[in-house]
Parts: sequence; structure tokens; C-alpha cells
Amino acid sequence: SNPDLLGVPSHHARVLARMALRLEDADVLQQPVTLYRQSASGRSGPVFAARSRWVEALGAGDPGEAEAAASILDQAGYRAEALDALADSALLAARSGVPSRALERAQALAADIGIGPTLAGQLPETRWLEHTGEREAIS
Repeated sequence: SNPDLLGVPSHHARVLARMALRLEDADVLQQPVTLYRQSASGRSGPVFAARSRWVEALGAGDPGEAEAAASILDQAGYRAEALDALADSALLAARSGVPSRALERAQALAADIGIGPTLAGQLPETRWLEHTGEREAIS
């Protein structure tokens, strides 16, 4: 996340949407998606459009749209946000069983921009993907 965006309601809504995605609570996820729509309304430009596309993809569970938004963000120079969108796309794809290169792209981008490893492990962190697989194995 960009520190310059802290305090911006649309930024916080996007972060909340990403958290709700990881909790796998579709009802809770719709609240920050709606908040994002409200707080970002009236903004224009390709970066805002890509961010909106990303958040809408989270709400819709659409890994392809999240990955497409990541590509736009990366091309616009918003590489850390592109990394986040790719990580979200990988999570959505894994949960839905859709083949995707998003995780591979996220790992390559993380290496390219020098992110990770951290105390949480290699970034983008994959524990959400592993958690989903473990839960499916338990079910």
C-alpha cells in the first residue's frame, strides 16, 4: 500500500475488501466494495479505473478481472498495487479452481521490485492459498 494514500477512504475500503476476501466472507466483502464505489465515485483516469476494476473483481470473485487490473496498474508504474492485485487474483483463482499464472506473475513481480522475504515469509504470501487447500482436505 502507498503511504500517501493513508486516510483516503477508497484506499481503506480496498484494504478492507482484501481482508474480507481472505476471510472468505462474501457478505462482509460486499460492504467495503460498496464503500469503495461510493468513495471513488467521480474519480477518473486509468489508474482509478484499474483500482475500481480490481475491487469489483474481489466482490465478484473474478480472478481474470483482478489480473487484468494488475496488468494496468503495473504498466502505469503502480507496481506494489499490481502485486497486491496479482496476489488477490491468485487467491481467487485457487479458490475457484481456475488455472492462472497470477501467483507466478506475483512472485516474479515481487522479486523484480525487491519485496520479500519478511517475517511473514516470502511475498506475496501464499498461506491463504495453502489454507484453502487444507480446509478442502479436511472437508
